[in-house]
Amino acid sequence: MGHLARKRSSFAAVPQGILPDLPTEVEGITVHLHKILSSGFALTFDVKLTDSAAERLRALQVQDCLPKIRFRHWIPWGEGAGSHSESTAESARQELVVGWLLELRRRIEAALLRRIFGYFSVEHHGSSPCLPAFEIFSLRRVPTDDKGFSQWLNLGSGWLGTLGATRVMVDWYGFKCDDLVLILPGQIDAKIAAYRVFSLIGTAVDQQAEQHRHLVLQEKLDRALAVFVVTEFLDRTQETVEELRKEVYERLKEKPRPGRLRRDLKLNQKVERASLLLSRFKMEMEQEEEWLKRYLLWATTFHRLGGTAKSKGQQLSEVLLNGIRAQTHVIRNHQRLISELFASHLSWRNLDANYRLQRQMLVWTVAVSLATLAANN
Repeated sequence: MGHLARKRSSFAAVPQGILPDLPTEVEGITVHLHKILSSGFALTFDVKLTDSAAERLRALQVQDCLPKIRFRHWIPWGEGAGSHSESTAESARQELVVGWLLELRRRIEAALLRRIFGYFSVEHHGSSPCLPAFEIFSLRRVPTDDKGFSQWLNLGSGWLGTLGATRVMVDWYGFKCDDLVLILPGQIDAKIAAYRVFSLIGTAVDQQAEQHRHLVLQEKLDRALAVFVVTEFLDRTQETVEELRKEVYERLKEKPRPGRLRRDLKLNQKVERASLLLSRFKMEMEQEEEWLKRYLLWATTFHRLGGTAKSKGQQLSEVLLNGIRAQTHVIRNHQRLISELFASHLSWRNLDANYRLQRQMLVWTVAVSLATLAANN
C-alpha cells in the first residue's frame, strides 16, 4: 500500500507517508493489506531497523550484568549483612535485552496507533505491546541441517536466551524448516507476546540467494499470516471472555439495587457483542476451512524441535489447526455459559424493576385519588 518514514525521500517509488515521531532506530516501514477471512482484513507493518539498532542490540548482549540481590535487613551490617541472589546474571541480561526490544516496539506502536484503529489496538490485556509481531533475527555461521543445528544449540542456547529464546522455549515451542527456526509465544513468556523467527545463514553463503533472502522470508510470512492472525484473535478473545466471565460472576454475587440496572444493561451489551463476534468468526471459519488448510500447507515442512517423545517432530500445521479448533470450542462453551447466565439474571432484574414500578404507580394512583377526593370535599 505504501511506505512510512521519519523523513521524506525523493527516491521513493511507492506512496510515502511521513511520521516524524517514529523512533530513530526505524529506517522505514512498508505497509501491506491482507484479506484473512470473508470479513476480516489485516494491515501489516514491515519495520526495517537501522544498523545502529543492530549494534545497540549486540552491545546489550555482551554487557556485563549482575544478578538481583536481596538483603535481609535495611542496613547490611554485622550479622544483618546476609543476602541472597534472586536470579542469575543470564536472566538479568535477558531482561535487559528483551526489555529494550519491548520498549522499542512500544515506541513504534505509539507512533502508529495515533493514526490507525483496529481490533488488536482495542482488545488488549496486560502490559505487553498491543500489536502482535514477528521479531526476525539473522544468525550467521550457524549450521542449517538438523543435526548440526542441534549441536550448535547445545553451545549457543545461552546466547539465544538473551533474546527470549531460552532452551526451554526452543524445545517446547520451537519449529524448524530448512534455514528457518520459528518459536511460538508460550504462556511462560506472555510479556514478550511475539513470534520469534531466526534466519540461519551457514558458512557457505550464496551471494545471489543472500540478496533475495528477505523476499523469500516475507513471502513465507505472508502465507502464514492468516493462521497466526486467527490464532492471535482467539487468544485476545479468550482473554476478553475470561474478563467478562469474572465481571458477570461478580455482578451475580452483588445485592440487586434499582440503580444498577443500567450497569447490567451495559454489561449485557458487551457480552452479546463478544458472543456475536465469536459466532461470526466460527461461521466464517467453517466456510473458509478448506482455504485455511491450503494456507497451512507451508507449515507441513516445519517440525517441532523438542518436547516429549510423542510430540517431538510434530508438524507445525497439525499444532496450529488442532489448537484453533480446541480453543474455539473452549471459548464458545464459556461464552455460551456467561451469556445464558446473565440473560437469565437480566430477565429477573427486568421483572423486579417492572414490579417495583407497578407498585410505585399503585401508590401514586391511590395518593392522587385521595388528594382528589379531599379537594372535592
